[in-house]
Amino acid sequence: MKSGAINIITEGGRGISNDVAPLERREQGETLLSSVQLTKDHAQTTLNFTVENGEMSGTAIHEGNIFREEVIEYKSRRLDTDGRLIIDTEGTERSVEETRFIYVPDQILLTARTEWDKARSVFESVSGSNVEPGRIDIKSFDDAHPEAEPRLEWGDDKEGEYGPICLVAGENQDLPTDRRIDPHGRAQFTFDHLDWEGRDLYGTVTASGYVELYRDQNGGEKISTEEFTRFVIEEVLPHTSVSE
Repeated sequence: MKSGAINIITEGGRGISNDVAPLERREQGETLLSSVQLTKDHAQTTLNFTVENGEMSGTAIHEGNIFREEVIEYKSRRLDTDGRLIIDTEGTERSVEETRFIYVPDQILLTARTEWDKARSVFESVSGSNVEPGRIDIKSFDDAHPEAEPRLEWGDDKEGEYGPICLVAGENQDLPTDRRIDPHGRAQFTFDHLDWEGRDLYGTVTASGYVELYRDQNGGEKISTEEFTRFVIEEVLPHTSVSE
């Protein structure tokens, strides 16, 4: 995972494990479940890993999925021989919404899906944490990386295979209101040639807290989860605040 929405842990809680029972709720006469599942029972990797006097230390990085059952309506439709619309059956069925996540205890929760607020609610209930969506000060981030070649961009809030689809804003053109205020647009900043630990990074940050690293333009190895998480914490988090 090398993209996601920044959510800041403001209260640490008890953490997460696969031993926690699913949450239950009642909706439309159904008992629906939600859960947080780790990819592995232990941390996949660590930040700032060191060994001193035979003792290993570092900050754990956890990966997993947040699941939430929903009840959705369905209709079975067809056309008869005269071309008229016929509804054979209609009713409800269960569906599962999900998002991948990266979690660094007491620091951040990065969710692959950017607009699913219920993911935070599930995570808070399971972990006992308080989680707030982050907002990135794009200008501050830009100022902190003068070596990068910036492009101010805007466009519909659609995330394609290679990130947000957008148009380049013209000189002196005002950017639209942020995505969390205006559902039809999202201010964002795309950078080329950001020099970070020998990487020549091409990526995007948005005012609403989304970060994506597309690739290393030096043609190096793929950006790892540990690198992406560390980039977010070291380079983006200092320019990120909790939404008011």
